[in-house]
Amino acid sequence: MERLQHFFAIYQRIDKDSLHLLADIYSEDIEFIDPIHTIVGRADLHDYFTRLYQTTTSVSFTLVDAQPAEQGGSLQWLMHYCHPRLAGGDTIEVAGASFVEFNKDGKAYRHRDYYDGGALLYEHIPLLGGVVRYFKKRLSK
Repeated sequence: MERLQHFFAIYQRIDKDSLHLLADIYSEDIEFIDPIHTIVGRADLHDYFTRLYQTTTSVSFTLVDAQPAEQGGSLQWLMHYCHPRLAGGDTIEVAGASFVEFNKDGKAYRHRDYYDGGALLYEHIPLLGGVVRYFKKRLSK
Protein backbone atom coordinates (compact mmCIF):
# COMPACT_ATOMS: atom_id res chain seq x y z
CA MET A 1 0.00 0.00 0.00
CA GLU A 2 2.87 2.34 0.84
CA ARG A 3 4.28 2.24 -2.71
CA LEU A 4 0.84 2.99 -4.21
CA GLN A 5 0.17 5.87 -1.82
CA HIS A 6 3.65 7.28 -2.45
CA PHE A 7 2.96 7.14 -6.20
CA PHE A 8 -0.32 9.02 -5.81
CA ALA A 9 1.16 11.57 -3.39
CA ILE A 10 3.85 12.46 -5.95
CA TYR A 11 1.30 12.40 -8.80
CA GLN A 12 -0.84 14.96 -6.97
CA ARG A 13 2.13 17.33 -6.76
CA ILE A 14 2.81 17.32 -10.50
CA ASP A 15 1.99 20.52 -12.30
CA LYS A 16 3.55 22.66 -15.05
CA ASP A 17 6.40 23.66 -12.74
CA SER A 18 7.21 20.21 -11.35
CA LEU A 19 7.26 17.87 -14.34
CA HIS A 20 10.69 16.69 -13.19
CA LEU A 21 8.77 14.61 -10.59
CA LEU A 22 7.71 12.24 -13.37
CA ALA A 23 11.20 10.72 -13.12
CA ASP A 24 10.56 9.92 -9.45
CA ILE A 25 7.55 7.69 -10.17
CA TYR A 26 7.86 6.47 -13.78
CA SER A 27 10.45 4.21 -15.40
CA GLU A 28 12.15 5.27 -18.65
CA ASP A 29 10.05 2.73 -20.54
CA ILE A 30 6.68 3.63 -19.01
CA GLU A 31 3.62 2.52 -20.95
CA PHE A 32 0.82 5.00 -20.19
CA ILE A 33 -2.60 4.20 -21.63
CA ASP A 34 -5.90 5.98 -21.23
CA PRO A 35 -9.08 6.08 -23.35
CA ILE A 36 -7.62 8.84 -25.53
CA HIS A 37 -3.84 8.21 -25.61
CA THR A 38 -1.20 5.53 -25.65
CA ILE A 39 2.18 6.89 -24.67
CA VAL A 40 5.39 4.87 -24.45
CA GLY A 41 8.48 6.29 -22.80
CA ARG A 42 8.98 8.86 -20.08
CA ALA A 43 10.18 11.54 -22.52
CA ASP A 44 6.94 11.28 -24.50
CA LEU A 45 4.94 11.25 -21.26
CA HIS A 46 6.75 14.43 -20.21
CA ASP A 47 5.80 16.02 -23.55
CA TYR A 48 2.17 14.97 -23.04
CA PHE A 49 2.05 16.53 -19.57
CA THR A 50 3.72 19.70 -20.90
CA ARG A 51 0.95 20.07 -23.51
CA LEU A 52 -1.71 19.22 -20.92
CA TYR A 53 -0.60 21.98 -18.57
CA GLN A 54 -0.26 24.50 -21.41
CA THR A 55 -3.91 24.06 -22.39
CA THR A 56 -5.65 23.64 -19.03
CA THR A 57 -6.21 26.22 -16.34
CA SER A 58 -5.98 23.66 -13.54
CA VAL A 59 -5.86 19.90 -12.98
CA SER A 60 -6.08 18.13 -9.63
CA PHE A 61 -6.93 14.68 -8.30
CA THR A 62 -8.67 13.43 -5.18
CA LEU A 63 -7.96 9.87 -4.09
CA VAL A 64 -11.14 7.88 -3.43
CA ASP A 65 -9.62 4.44 -2.79
CA ALA A 66 -6.37 2.53 -3.17
CA GLN A 67 -6.10 -1.24 -3.45
CA PRO A 68 -2.60 -2.71 -3.47
CA ALA A 69 -1.73 -5.80 -5.50
CA GLU A 70 1.42 -7.89 -5.69
CA GLN A 71 3.29 -5.67 -8.16
CA GLY A 72 1.22 -2.51 -8.07
CA GLY A 73 -2.43 -1.84 -7.50
CA SER A 74 -5.45 0.20 -8.38
CA LEU A 75 -6.44 3.74 -7.53
CA GLN A 76 -9.92 5.21 -7.73
CA TRP A 77 -9.90 8.98 -8.12
CA LEU A 78 -11.82 12.09 -9.02
CA MET A 79 -10.16 14.45 -11.46
CA HIS A 80 -11.05 18.13 -11.37
CA TYR A 81 -9.92 20.22 -14.28
CA CYS A 82 -10.63 23.52 -15.99
CA HIS A 83 -10.09 24.20 -19.65
CA PRO A 84 -10.86 27.67 -21.01
CA ARG A 85 -12.72 26.25 -24.04
CA LEU A 86 -14.75 23.56 -22.26
CA ALA A 87 -17.84 23.97 -20.05
CA GLY A 88 -17.44 27.74 -20.13
CA GLY A 89 -14.14 27.42 -18.25
CA ASP A 90 -15.90 25.91 -15.22
CA THR A 91 -14.45 22.96 -13.30
CA ILE A 92 -15.24 19.56 -14.78
CA GLU A 93 -15.19 16.53 -12.49
CA VAL A 94 -14.56 13.06 -13.83
CA ALA A 95 -14.37 9.78 -11.89
CA GLY A 96 -11.77 7.27 -12.95
CA ALA A 97 -9.48 4.45 -11.98
CA SER A 98 -5.82 3.73 -12.59
CA PHE A 99 -4.03 0.40 -12.57
CA VAL A 100 -0.32 0.76 -11.94
CA GLU A 101 2.46 -1.83 -12.05
CA PHE A 102 5.86 -1.17 -10.49
CA ASN A 103 9.29 -2.53 -11.37
CA LYS A 104 11.81 -3.73 -8.77
CA ASP A 105 13.05 -0.14 -8.36
CA GLY A 106 9.56 0.97 -7.30
CA LYS A 107 8.86 2.97 -10.44
CA ALA A 108 5.74 2.51 -12.53
CA TYR A 109 6.40 0.79 -15.84
CA ARG A 110 2.72 0.41 -16.74
CA HIS A 111 -0.07 2.89 -15.96
CA ARG A 112 -3.54 2.38 -17.40
CA ASP A 113 -6.40 4.81 -16.76
CA TYR A 114 -10.08 4.10 -17.16
CA TYR A 115 -12.62 6.92 -17.34
CA ASP A 116 -15.52 8.13 -19.44
CA GLY A 117 -13.98 10.05 -22.34
CA GLY A 118 -17.33 11.70 -23.02
CA ALA A 119 -17.54 13.05 -19.48
CA LEU A 120 -13.93 14.22 -19.69
CA LEU A 121 -14.01 15.92 -23.06
CA TYR A 122 -16.64 15.24 -25.68
CA GLU A 123 -19.68 16.29 -23.64
CA HIS A 124 -18.15 19.73 -23.15
CA ILE A 125 -17.43 20.57 -26.79
CA PRO A 126 -20.06 22.90 -28.27
CA LEU A 127 -22.51 21.09 -30.58
CA LEU A 128 -20.78 17.72 -30.19
CA GLY A 129 -21.52 17.72 -26.44
CA GLY A 130 -25.27 17.79 -27.02
CA VAL A 131 -25.05 14.86 -29.41
CA VAL A 132 -22.93 12.79 -26.98
CA ARG A 133 -25.27 13.52 -24.06
CA TYR A 134 -28.29 12.61 -26.22
CA PHE A 135 -26.85 9.21 -27.16
CA LYS A 136 -25.71 8.46 -23.62
CA LYS A 137 -29.22 9.19 -22.38
CA ARG A 138 -30.82 7.04 -25.10
CA LEU A 139 -28.47 4.12 -24.44
CA SER A 140 -29.13 4.18 -20.71
CA LYS A 141 -32.87 3.52 -21.17
